[in-house]
Amino acid sequence: MDAYIGLTYGGRQKYGEGANWADSYYSRDPDTGDILTGLTGGSLKHAYNIDVTWLDPNKHSLGTYRSSWNGEVEECYETVTHHEWSHEFYLKTITQSWGDAKGFGFPLSKEGGNWDFALNQYKVGNNPSLVLGNPDPSCIPDMTLPPPDWNPILDFAKPLLIRSSTGTSQVSDRGVTLTTGSPVWLAVSVEITNALNLLSFETKFLSGSGAEGLLSVYWNTNTVGSVDERVVLPDLRQYTFTLPNTTINGSHLLGFRLDSFSGVTSSVLVTNVSLGFVGIKQPFSLEVINARTNGLQILRLNGPSGFNYRVEASTNLVDWKTIAILVNTNGVVRFVDPTSTNTPVRFYRAVVP
Repeated sequence: MDAYIGLTYGGRQKYGEGANWADSYYSRDPDTGDILTGLTGGSLKHAYNIDVTWLDPNKHSLGTYRSSWNGEVEECYETVTHHEWSHEFYLKTITQSWGDAKGFGFPLSKEGGNWDFALNQYKVGNNPSLVLGNPDPSCIPDMTLPPPDWNPILDFAKPLLIRSSTGTSQVSDRGVTLTTGSPVWLAVSVEITNALNLLSFETKFLSGSGAEGLLSVYWNTNTVGSVDERVVLPDLRQYTFTLPNTTINGSHLLGFRLDSFSGVTSSVLVTNVSLGFVGIKQPFSLEVINARTNGLQILRLNGPSGFNYRVEASTNLVDWKTIAILVNTNGVVRFVDPTSTNTPVRFYRAVVP
């Protein structure tokens, strides 16, 4: 439900791959950035996909604006809901308290009794997804987040290495193999000359049966992610983690640590380590312009094209609410806030991935 597919979109090709039957339920959700990035909505290759946005009794409309060639405000309204709705929908189908489910949700599960029906009637990977309820008419198309820009693979065969006195670490130009003693760790100095906010690597546990290792990944003094040997799938797998903040330049430490939580020695290969960036590097701005439409003040976003922007509004600079999605195709998007007449003071900010 609202499966997170990852910044490299790799999850679209993986979720449900080993299952006899998988069904995926999702909804359009602006507040967690789904409309901006498409990272938790949309079809999965190995699942039967269902969009349940329009069944939510608490759904609402959100203004969507796009760049125009003549400077006019081009707007339509799209129905959106909240991130928990797909989960709530599925729970309602378990108790059979949701008549609009039309046999989807829990009834298609093995426990629900329609396992064979699901296998025979619904083809996984359906794209576009099945839509339950009454969807909006055609609106302004969203843009998905462009793929990350990656630096070359890191060379680990460098002199600036720091190693633990426990365990063993074998270094090659493309990575490292760590073997406990518990713990074992290694850090390498990385020189940064451009903006970065992502870390990607491939890893594979090499341990024998019964090993329970935990691989932790560090950027300077911050833990950015971990891989648990007890639940990881076999073979070489790629992982992508977000750095604590965007790094512009300078010298930084990238570290890998392996802990063992059983009496069996744990060993892991880490290879093809790369740093990258996703999102917007250039500055962008919001401004009020000297024009009105239908009595409403026009606001304007100026920023890099090819991205969706989320506009949030607040009356106190503490509580923020999404009021619009801007589809920026040429660098400028003009929009209005129909709710601005309800409050004497209004603050705005634009948010991007």
